[in-house]
Amino acid sequence: MVKTSASVSPGKAQSENKLGSDCSGSDGAANRTLTLAKTGVRSTGLTITVNGTSLHEGAGKDFTISTNVITFLNAIWNADNIRVVYFV
Repeated sequence: MVKTSASVSPGKAQSENKLGSDCSGSDGAANRTLTLAKTGVRSTGLTITVNGTSLHEGAGKDFTISTNVITFLNAIWNADNIRVVYFV
């Protein structure tokens, strides 16, 4: 008898460094969107920082994500440094 164990692979880590100017919308506006290079982003292990500050996912928090599009719920400035680490 062969024992097998099911494990869920975390996927391949992706990292993207962007500027606020890479987002749609106006400088300093809320609800700007950023499209990531890969689709199939898993919310588990998703980390977003803006100018070194970690953001929190969910309605009424800092951002939401759908497929590979992040919507920032607070103001994003063109000069902001955005780092996204995610798994696909």
